[in-house]
Amino acid sequence: MTVRIIPATLRDLSYIAANLRPGDRTEIDCQFDEWSPALLALTALQGFAYVAELNGNPEAGFGAAEQRGGLWIAWSWGTRRMKRCVPGITAFFHAVLGPQVAA
Repeated sequence: MTVRIIPATLRDLSYIAANLRPGDRTEIDCQFDEWSPALLALTALQGFAYVAELNGNPEAGFGAAEQRGGLWIAWSWGTRRMKRCVPGITAFFHAVLGPQVAA
């Protein structure tokens, strides 16, 4: 089981958004009146966005974006296999994403 973190693409994020875990879908439904996988993917690309691949398959999207003047939000959502990627995502947050946001 190999987890690889790569820069997000519209294609990978759209695939993940189309195959969300039920809990992620419920949370996103609460935030948007109407959404589609492509719209969610485009929204995610507005800041720092990454994809966690598990054995070459995109399973989780995550990142951070500035909402306004110094207020940042971190986000993540994924497929049912996302939980296998969480240790790699957490390590990446600490090593790469945190310093990017701080800069």
